[in-house]
Amino acid sequence: MSRSTDVSVRLGRALALPLLASLVLAAAVAGRAGVQAPGEEAPLLMPRVQDGPYDGNVAIAVEPPPRPGSPERPLRAAVGGRLSAAPLLLAANGAMAQHGLQLSVVREEEAAARLQLLRRGEVDVALVPLPTWAAQPLGEPFLLAGWSRGMEGVQGQAQGRVAVVGAEGAWLWRALRAARPGLRGQVEVLQVPGADEAARLLASGAVQGTVGPLPAWPGARPLSSSADLPGGMAEVWVAAPGLRAQAPGALAALCAGTWDGLSVLAEDPAGAHRQLAAWAGRPVEDIRGELARWHLGGFSDNALFFGLTGGPSTFEALLGAQSAAGLGAAPRVALPGAVVASLSGSYRGLPWARTWAVRERVQLAQRSLVGQPVLLHFAEGTRGLLPGDGLLLDALGETLKQFPAAVLGVQGLEPARTAWLQGALRGAYGITPDRLVPWEDALPTPPPAEAPSACAVQLQTR
Repeated sequence: MSRSTDVSVRLGRALALPLLASLVLAAAVAGRAGVQAPGEEAPLLMPRVQDGPYDGNVAIAVEPPPRPGSPERPLRAAVGGRLSAAPLLLAANGAMAQHGLQLSVVREEEAAARLQLLRRGEVDVALVPLPTWAAQPLGEPFLLAGWSRGMEGVQGQAQGRVAVVGAEGAWLWRALRAARPGLRGQVEVLQVPGADEAARLLASGAVQGTVGPLPAWPGARPLSSSADLPGGMAEVWVAAPGLRAQAPGALAALCAGTWDGLSVLAEDPAGAHRQLAAWAGRPVEDIRGELARWHLGGFSDNALFFGLTGGPSTFEALLGAQSAAGLGAAPRVALPGAVVASLSGSYRGLPWARTWAVRERVQLAQRSLVGQPVLLHFAEGTRGLLPGDGLLLDALGETLKQFPAAVLGVQGLEPARTAWLQGALRGAYGITPDRLVPWEDALPTPPPAEAPSACAVQLQTR
């Protein structure tokens, strides 16, 4: 017991004794109905405290524990060595404090181990691939950090024995086999816990291929990668059970600070690369190369991902796809995107292009997708897009709507899918069919499509 609390208790006892007779007399004068029956317990003169320690008839004040994210108790965040956490790391010492959040970052390389830290209460939030969380659901995913564009893939040969790394490797293997007919041969899958073990088996000839982080074998060309599944290898921030109810402001501040970190990365990339290189202990060139293989999520990405814009939820679609692939039942989340939704009043008016700040190519003055070739991937045998590409389609539609002078050049799209794309853009954003033009009218030398089910598109000005 603290000194101030002890003094309060002694003072309460000292005052209670001289007033005891007065209190009893007051109760009698009040004329309560009925008389105490023999054996009935006499009523207490002071109420008991229901949610704290109790000493006789004296209430003891109990101070609540420090709120996570406060100066007395920093919010503990577990991250890996990959740069999906780059915006948070850049904002940790500046923007987070401006939002009233004190942050402590813990580095743990294995995604499953980060979830175990969360399970044991050693951290409050953890950054993990969505397939890893779905394999052992715990707590609540509340923020999309981004998704990989080629950080993982199939290397070697897709025949004989293939070593698959972790839950994310299992999901990637199933999803790529569904999307790429060339990967559908008969293979024996060997589940391994880590990328080092997969690389060792590939080097020794014990397996013919690996599915997991790239490169498993230096110099080898991947047969396919997460770049073929836009949005499919998402990484999410997961909060410990009950944390959203306990400290909703801390989670909202983490989201806002992370998006501020995106602005740091966009406005001063060279300085941001140096900071991240110092944190990771790697050359600046490595940092620059890895960031080119991440799409880091802003507010608009999150609103689309969690289905807050009225469209389908990519989050639920990915969980459903993993369940359909035989990787376990889709976990239930009570209010997916609730923290992001709580910030919509502050970010609703933010131009779409500012929330998608990180680009592979130099941005034009309008800071949008104009001038950047991208791919749309259609589900095989259908006119609809693969899960995750709905985010890209919404981004294209928003940009066409925002910049009336822009057109969408399209290459490699059959007439039925062209009609579907025209209808999707017109229905959601009012984009007229004449703003979809043949690719050669937009750019003379288009890059080849990466897959038979993909079409290349590019936003250009008229």
